[in-house]
This record gives sequence, structure tokens and C-alpha cells, in this order.
Amino acid sequence: MDAVITLVRVNTPSVTPATQAAVLSRPGHDGRLRPVAVSLPLGRDLRGALAPLPHPASDHAELPGTVGGLPGSPPIPYLPVRPEVVVEIETDQAQPEFGRYRHRPRITRVRAELHPMQLTPLPDPDETAGRQLGDDAGDDG
Repeated sequence: MDAVITLVRVNTPSVTPATQAAVLSRPGHDGRLRPVAVSLPLGRDLRGALAPLPHPASDHAELPGTVGGLPGSPPIPYLPVRPEVVVEIETDQAQPEFGRYRHRPRITRVRAELHPMQLTPLPDPDETAGRQLGDDAGDDG
């Protein structure tokens, strides 16, 4: 599975380099990138490989805590970056559920050969909502 790094977690007193993570996005059915997860902390080698790649897009901002946790989680400080870096991720689900991955994905490597818009778009949430809730409305049996 692949994702695009769209935000880099900002170093704050509680975020050390060893806990630094990336906000991961995937293209939605409409072509816009949607944040789907905050990665697990980046290992030293991966931090070194990624360090020169993201280019800042604007000033620091905050992302709602629900992207990186549960409703009510504190906001996540981040630095928006241009959506240019595609990474391979390990997840425990094939697709995000209700717009996000339940558990934080692990970034395994940079996919320099891919452009963000080459990724398979996320399914339309209106089409998948019934399946996620166990709706059998489309079943003729």
C-alpha cells in the first residue's frame, strides 16, 4: 500500500526526533488528497532518507486529533509540505475505515518512482458506508 506525505509532525517539547512522524494522505474519489493517518515514529535511517525530500508548503498549523487517534484527542502540530513524496506503508487494513486507518501505519520505504496521483483513489464514502456498517441492501439473497 502506498500513501503521500502531506504533513510533517513538528518538533515540540513532547515530540523528539525519535517520535517524529508524518501525516499520510491518499487521493480521494474526487482527486483531492485526504489525510488518513499519522505514521508510526520514523526510524533513524528512514528519517535520514526522507529529510531532504519534503518541501514546506506553508507555516505551521494544527490537524484535528481524530486523524492520529480517537475523537477528543489533542490537535497535532504539523508543517504542511507539498504533496510530492510517495511512501510505501504497512497497515492492518486494505482501506481506511470511516476516512482513516484504525492503527498507525509504518512507513517502510520511499517510492521515488511514483507520483501522488498515480495512487489508487480511495472509494467514495457514500458507496462504502453501507458495507462498513453491515448493510445488505444490495444483496438479492
